[in-house]
Amino acid sequence: MVGPTFDATATRAATSVQIRSATSPDTCLDVSDFRAGDFRFNLVPIALKKCDSSIDGQKFDLITKVCIKKHEELARKLTLRQGVHNDVPDGSRTLIVSSQQFTCIDRLKNKNDHLRPGLFACGGRAAGDGGTQSDEQFFFNSTAKFSDGIGFPYVTNAANGGVGPGNQCLSFNTDGFASNIPCAPPFFTPEQIWIVG
Repeated sequence: MVGPTFDATATRAATSVQIRSATSPDTCLDVSDFRAGDFRFNLVPIALKKCDSSIDGQKFDLITKVCIKKHEELARKLTLRQGVHNDVPDGSRTLIVSSQQFTCIDRLKNKNDHLRPGLFACGGRAAGDGGTQSDEQFFFNSTAKFSDGIGFPYVTNAANGGVGPGNQCLSFNTDGFASNIPCAPPFFTPEQIWIVG
């Protein structure tokens, strides 16, 4: 079986960057232990580990849209391209894609705890042949300064278009793994702020 590869057709806000916690700046998202998932390397927990720029499992792409205009017609042929799985053309949503595995952070796809985020095939189907999956999309402020930190509110079950109380965000947790906690964008707690790059 052919696995996902780098998608040169997608629009990226960031490529192969670390994502570090604002509450613990030496701590980065880490998916190096891809064997912690299933046999397809899906369901990998999102660990929080000491930042090390030499570790490929700490590098991520932010994919904000697909460049191909007729992506619906091409979906069957191009489903292993990550950009196909973000169908919002204005760049207001992003996928967080592992630069090592070319799979997406998904809200509930954690092998050890299905209420926490994990890596999963972009599109929400194990073989990578799905379409757009809101559990893998985050609201994205393209004008935000990455070095100041940004929040990642989930699109799924979003309240008021992802603004204000009633939303959920990707968050730091002291147990060493990322979690999902309530948030009220654009006001984020330090645990909900991530420094990109």
